[in-house]
Amino acid sequence: FFSIVSSMNRFQKQAFINGLDAELATLRGDIQCEGVDMLKLFDSSNQALQASPGDAGALLRRGKARAFLGDLDGALKDFDEAGSSAEQTMARSQCLHAMGRGMQADSAKAESLKEAGNRLFQSKEFKQAADQYTQALQHDATHFKVLNNLASCYFNLGDYSNATHFSGLAVWHSEQQRTPFLKAYVRHADSIVALKQFRHAAEAYKRGLRCLKKPPPPLNNPEAEKEKEIANGLYKQGDWAEAATHYGLAINHEGARAPTSAVLYANRSAAYLLKGLAKISDGLNDAEAAINLQPVYSMGYMRKAEFLILKEDYEAAAEVLKMAIKMCDA
Repeated sequence: FFSIVSSMNRFQKQAFINGLDAELATLRGDIQCEGVDMLKLFDSSNQALQASPGDAGALLRRGKARAFLGDLDGALKDFDEAGSSAEQTMARSQCLHAMGRGMQADSAKAESLKEAGNRLFQSKEFKQAADQYTQALQHDATHFKVLNNLASCYFNLGDYSNATHFSGLAVWHSEQQRTPFLKAYVRHADSIVALKQFRHAAEAYKRGLRCLKKPPPPLNNPEAEKEKEIANGLYKQGDWAEAATHYGLAINHEGARAPTSAVLYANRSAAYLLKGLAKISDGLNDAEAAINLQPVYSMGYMRKAEFLILKEDYEAAAEVLKMAIKMCDA
């Protein structure tokens, strides 16, 4: 078996593995090459475009990576800027198809096939469920719940590349329809974690956490509110050191252990973040304080993750953000 797999090229190997049962795919321990390659392609093409902003080849490569990850607006922009070629024309056409452009949707048929897929999914017949969801998308390519369900099938089959792709499309379509679907954000990030691409996973979790952002409760102390407003003004002006000082004064007025001080700790953490590496420990301490005071306040987790990203501890950052979604969605 393994000698057969090793003799294949990487794309044949992926197709072969994708056809296996989830148990066997897990036993093989093979991470799908396409998903990892596309994430790396996104990074390398970004670097190339920083050096040469009009590089048509780099634009085309980044567009393909963006389309794979579900960033269809960004992909279409890259394809349009890349200039005309046979490869560009095909990639652009595929992007428009993924957007659902030019499709006459049959919502009733898509919904019927989705329900059939759901029944198979509940019976853990993931391959058969995926077939139903794929057929549903032929009738409505914009159905974000079908896209996410298809991603979940692939995830359960151990195909994290396709799980990444279809959950990314689910996120995009849910945003287009102004009904952000948290399950799609989480499935997208979880799939990227399964590919062990933790920096990208952290960014994906952050997108999901922003869906749960709620305004913090108001401060109780008028003097604290006054200092907070002064700090906010200094922060916007780029005077982060003075902003941090005034957030500290606001904390003193409101009370270091008052739950309403969580926003002040999170804001001071942000000011420390902009001062960089020298303030990592102070910023992390403030982020932890915000989390402890208000466990359902998303910005505490966000600040902690940003400092972990600054330290290049991307796996820990992804874990913090996943926990944040769980806590804030309670």
